[in-house]
Amino acid sequence: MCKAKVYIGISGFSYSHWRGIFYPENLPSTKRFEFYTNYFQTTEINSSFYRLPQEKTILNWYISSPDNFVFSLKAPKVITHLKRFF
Repeated sequence: MCKAKVYIGISGFSYSHWRGIFYPENLPSTKRFEFYTNYFQTTEINSSFYRLPQEKTILNWYISSPDNFVFSLKAPKVITHLKRFF
């Protein structure tokens, strides 16, 4: 029997309108990712659709995440929308 591992997460993690609903009211926006990783095992990085995140941003996410955390980067729109491969 195949045992598949399932990761639960959300597309993105920094939504201001989640303050008071998911994020505590007084949580600084710079702490949202760390808070998010307490509840989810993965996230999709949406900004990569428009441009690749800066190296220091990726490094900060990596350092701030648990060892088993999984990142998924959305493919750039130049690949998914602008190029015609067929």
